[in-house]
Amino acid sequence: MVLRPLRREDLRRLREWFKDTEMVRLSFGLSGDDPVLEQIARDYMKELAGRLASAVAIETLDGRHIGFIRWTIKGDDSRVARLGIMIGERRYWGGGLGTEALRLFIRYLFEKKAIETIDLDTAEFNERALHCFEKCGFARRGESTEMNFLNGEISHKVLMSLQRKDFKAPGTLDVFK
Repeated sequence: MVLRPLRREDLRRLREWFKDTEMVRLSFGLSGDDPVLEQIARDYMKELAGRLASAVAIETLDGRHIGFIRWTIKGDDSRVARLGIMIGERRYWGGGLGTEALRLFIRYLFEKKAIETIDLDTAEFNERALHCFEKCGFARRGESTEMNFLNGEISHKVLMSLQRKDFKAPGTLDVFK
């Protein structure tokens, strides 16, 4: 597993992944018809294109780009980060690569960026993501209900966090190539 900075040329691959409305539904925890999910994906891609420095590509050891992790500093507190992960290549789902990539990146945030807490949320129905986050040490800290203003649909999210003091990851920190 290799993490590297996300590059502008990677956006083409991400756009392909986001054409899959099931991928969008899982990534954003939303239901809705295809046009709404497509609009959400387009809006996200515009935002991501303007903030490439806040994302890393996930590659297999043979150089295949299979996903990405996006992170931001939460509010004014530079010790709290928020992140999300997506494995866009379906054939790599369920094999533990997302968990491996996430553990590497969490360790990077804690050890190299002096982050103390990492927060995230995921859809209540996204069992694969919940399992991945729990394997990485995230604890459930609440739930939220959100309304999608494009179509009025309600989504239920699980709020999770991980404290630096609670994180345990084996191996070395040779993360980025």
